[in-house]
Amino acid sequence: MDKIVTIAIPTYNMEKYLGRCLDSLLIKDSQLLSLVEILVINDGSSDNSLEIACKYEALFPNVIRVIDKPNGNYGSCLNVAFQEAKGTYFRTLDADDWFDTDAFSSYIKKLTALKDKADLILTAYSVESGKSIFHRPQGEDSRICSWSKVDIRALHYGIHSATYLTEIVRNIKLQEHICYTDIEVCLYALPHIKSYTVFNICLYKYWVGREGQSVDMASYRKNVKHMYKIIAKYLESDSNNPISVQIHQYKVISSLIRFYYFVCLIYPISYSDKHDFQKIDRLLSSHWPKLYKIVLQLKFYRIPFIKCWKNMPAWEFYLFSLLMKTGSHILSRRRY
Repeated sequence: MDKIVTIAIPTYNMEKYLGRCLDSLLIKDSQLLSLVEILVINDGSSDNSLEIACKYEALFPNVIRVIDKPNGNYGSCLNVAFQEAKGTYFRTLDADDWFDTDAFSSYIKKLTALKDKADLILTAYSVESGKSIFHRPQGEDSRICSWSKVDIRALHYGIHSATYLTEIVRNIKLQEHICYTDIEVCLYALPHIKSYTVFNICLYKYWVGREGQSVDMASYRKNVKHMYKIIAKYLESDSNNPISVQIHQYKVISSLIRFYYFVCLIYPISYSDKHDFQKIDRLLSSHWPKLYKIVLQLKFYRIPFIKCWKNMPAWEFYLFSLLMKTGSHILSRRRY
């Protein structure tokens, strides 16, 4: 039977959470479930993640497929999944997150009911951090629309909301052995998206607060070189994309740039990282003036810290950065 959607689950040392993740996909309607392909890509885990995945595969052999590979980080898992996917549509699910099971059932029904294919399907997601914060794309349910003039921030476009036509992601090649390559998926799919639709369901449950999570500030500091590689690849590319596509990409990449600048300006970094940061700032200011204008407006907790850095004397910004660091630490502790 043809698969309507492939769900790719990159997995590295997720034995505590993988069962919850997979259970959330196992809807009771066996006919609907048979339309789903679940790819668990084990990224060289050293815990029991592979054994857990294989047990689920044995129970649901026509739905769940386990791919075991050497460690190569998130991008390497998705590169494999892009080529292995058999579903008409493709979306990702992190192993420490989960889907709302009832919403997943509705999601499959809506996919099968679409009269025409859409390049992109957007669903709502919630951030789970002690309380649920919902992000809902606005639009008429299941109506296929043109993508060219939309405001992707109003649509909450991102990896947690996006389902792509598989033929689009099959041509994307992500960097390997680094974090944050979900940003690259969103960036490099954009030139190929011509149509989209919205399903008015909240599907994805994005859990924030796990120790060691890549979106934790400590991880941003540790992996600042990873952010540099993603930003540099984009800035050094020869983009011939239409202006409308570039504007969409600016909105996607600017979120990563905000954290990159924050880490490099507020926290101590190595000489090599300082050199990288100076290179990024020069590239932006000299070759990407429209994007740099956006960057100068970026804020952290409502404070335009990049503009402050540009305009303040060095000693004054040093004191300012200490206050920013302290405030960020207090706010992040309160958040989780």
